[in-house]
Amino acid sequence: MENVQLLAEFDWSQTELGAIEDWPVERRAVVQTALGSLFPIWLAWGDDLVQIYNDGYNRIYGDKHPGAFGAKAVESWPEIWEFLKPALDRVKAEKQAICFTIISCHCKSRTAWKSAISPFATVRSLQPTATSRVSCLLPSRRHKRRSICAGDLSPP
Repeated sequence: MENVQLLAEFDWSQTELGAIEDWPVERRAVVQTALGSLFPIWLAWGDDLVQIYNDGYNRIYGDKHPGAFGAKAVESWPEIWEFLKPALDRVKAEKQAICFTIISCHCKSRTAWKSAISPFATVRSLQPTATSRVSCLLPSRRHKRRSICAGDLSPP
C-alpha cells in the first residue's frame, strides 16, 4: 500500500494538521479506514483542505500523484477549483452530502466521474468519493483541451 508509506514519511508538522503523533484518535481512525479501502477515497482537512487519499485514488490524480498527497486541494485541482471550492464550502456549511458529475475531455476520449462529497463533522474533513467511471470515444478532435463541467449539485 503505497499511500500508507507516504503517510508515514510525510512531514505533517508543516501542514495545519500538525505532527501525526498529535492527531486525534478520530482522524487516525478515518485515515486508517480510508487507506485500507479498495474503493477510491479522498479526504481533505481544515481550512487549507489538506489532502490524504488512498491507493485507489492514485489513478484519479494521475501525474499529480504523489505530489498531491499532503498538499492543499487548491494546489492539486486548479483546473476544477472554480467548481470544487463552492461544492466543498457547501458541504462544510450545510453538513450534508452532495452528488455531482465531472466530465473530462482529452483529445478523442471523454471520461465522466460520478462523485459524492460527504462531511465528517467531528474531524473537520470532507470525503469526495468517485463512484463510477465511463469512458467513450468522441467523433472529432475538437476536444484537445481539458474541460470540466459540473452536473447536479442537489443533495442525493
